[in-house]
Order: sequence, then structure tokens, then C-alpha cells
Amino acid sequence: MSQDSTKESPISEDLLAILVCPRSKKKVALSEDKTKLVCTDKCDDPKCPREYRIENGIPVMLIED
Repeated sequence: MSQDSTKESPISEDLLAILVCPRSKKKVALSEDKTKLVCTDKCDDPKCPREYRIENGIPVMLIED
């Protein structure tokens, strides 16, 4: 088992359960390395970043217009 798989989640499960992609409004999931949130939608919108970084336990989910 790798060390990354045992790394504690940077955000709570409760918060993760209510977060959605600000572009597609679909659920997000924690990446395997637990450093970002990943949009689970397979949208075709080229403006959808699909990934949102987590800084100091806070998801940065800003999108550019």
C-alpha cells in the first residue's frame, strides 16, 4: 500500500458530500492523491476545468467566465 492512499483527507466527508462543480453543477470527488477535487461530470464544456485545487483544506472552485 502506498503512503498516499493512507493520507488523511484534506476536507471533511460532510463538505465533500455537498460540493458540486460550479460549471456543470455535478458532484466532485477527491483525487487519488487527495490534492484536488475532480468533476465527475463528463460535460463537453471546454471552459470546465474539471479539477479544483485544495489549499490549506479549502477547495478553490473559482471559474473564469
